[in-house]
Amino acid sequence: MRALLDPKAIAVVGASQAPGCGTSVVVNLRDAGFGGEVFAVNPRCTDVLGYACVPSVNELPDTVDCLVIAIPARAEHFPELHCSDLCVHALAQISGETACAIPGLAREG
Repeated sequence: MRALLDPKAIAVVGASQAPGCGTSVVVNLRDAGFGGEVFAVNPRCTDVLGYACVPSVNELPDTVDCLVIAIPARAEHFPELHCSDLCVHALAQISGETACAIPGLAREG
């Protein structure tokens, strides 16, 4: 539960420079004074609001213990989101039915 309620590092999938759900999550983390690391995941950005951005969840550092998914349920437009090798301890899903649309995410561990 610590990874969800008191994470040390959070990655936000779907954050970008444009307004949207993922960007709002990053803004809220910043404005709330979150003291841990924040990473954005988006293949079209190099940074989001001054935070590092990686093109794929598989390129996140091992320090990320909470992953926020903020993309539409139809993930075919976001092929970089394959979580089969990802090891995070908590997952927050913003958009409905996202887990069903992402290969490898709903696996048993």
